[in-house]
Amino acid sequence: MRKSRIFLLIILLLCIGVGVYWALKMQTQPKVEQADFAVVNELHKLITSESVYDIDSEKIVEGALRGMANAINDPYSTYYSEQEAALHKQTLASERIGIGLELSEANGKFIVVAPIKSSPAEKAGIRPLDELVQINEVRLEGKTMGEVRKLMHGKEGESVELVLYRPELEQHVKLSIKRERLKNDTVQGDVIEVEGTKIGYMTISMFGEKTADEWQKSLDALIEQDVEGLIIDVRDNPGGYLHSVAQMMSMFEQKEIVFAYMQNHDGVTEPLKTKKIEQFEPYAKWLRSTPVTILQNEGSASASEVFAGALQDWKRAVIIGVTSFGKGTVQQTWDLQNGGELKLSTNKWLTPSKRWVHDVGINPDVEVTQH
Repeated sequence: MRKSRIFLLIILLLCIGVGVYWALKMQTQPKVEQADFAVVNELHKLITSESVYDIDSEKIVEGALRGMANAINDPYSTYYSEQEAALHKQTLASERIGIGLELSEANGKFIVVAPIKSSPAEKAGIRPLDELVQINEVRLEGKTMGEVRKLMHGKEGESVELVLYRPELEQHVKLSIKRERLKNDTVQGDVIEVEGTKIGYMTISMFGEKTADEWQKSLDALIEQDVEGLIIDVRDNPGGYLHSVAQMMSMFEQKEIVFAYMQNHDGVTEPLKTKKIEQFEPYAKWLRSTPVTILQNEGSASASEVFAGALQDWKRAVIIGVTSFGKGTVQQTWDLQNGGELKLSTNKWLTPSKRWVHDVGINPDVEVTQH
């Protein structure tokens, strides 16, 4: 009987201890749920019941969602409505209709990250850091990224009229560009011969879903032709999928070594490492003994900077060109219950030496300005 009383007393003390712990923990948590959102509901009720303008509830909710995303003040965090989300999902699709232009938003301005290689935008002469100011007579002040995507959208063969501001010339450029069917074949390989030496030349236009497979096939072709060096061109490469970069880095290195770090909002840093994959060993052996050069420019961004930054830190490649774009964050997307989509910057990425290149870029080893 005495033992059972002692046992019950221990359980009671444990319960009290757990209760005190959770009470203290809840006191330290920011109180955001009820108090902060009560005023949102209050504002919604006042607008729908008292406004002289006839505004439906759905439109108000859309505005609130967009406002929350904009409040982050991050050009890469965006809310898309259902229609805008459908257009956004086409960005890395295997095939789409458009002019091939990658944009970012900064302080209400729509800045060209890069035109996709061989796209109508590149052929028309659009350059990284051009500012898009007008589409088909519509000025873009106050527009959202989703609205800009809708203005750019259209049928194959139709023309879109663009006005861009080019900072280095301090003047506006007006262009008429026809939309085409864009195929995302992201890797192209070739062999160039210099003074009797065969050099492999590989262009990576972006890091899409199948880029690592295309890279592997191009490497096979170059190795068969006994090239003695490799040039990797990531100029105007706006980035793409990090998992494609991870697979390609494992073809460079079969030991488990860090090619980048991910840092979350709490400052917790997680290393991303190459993986030992038996079928990649021949590529790793060949790449270890082959001089590698990377060509980059101000349009080389995001995943292409992860790629170049790792090889630079590993001292496995020489980078030639100018300082890259400087996008050091990683985004994740969520489908929302209203059919919309949230794209949110959830991590910083760092090079193996823990450099954060955001708004700074990766400096080349040899600076060469493109004419």
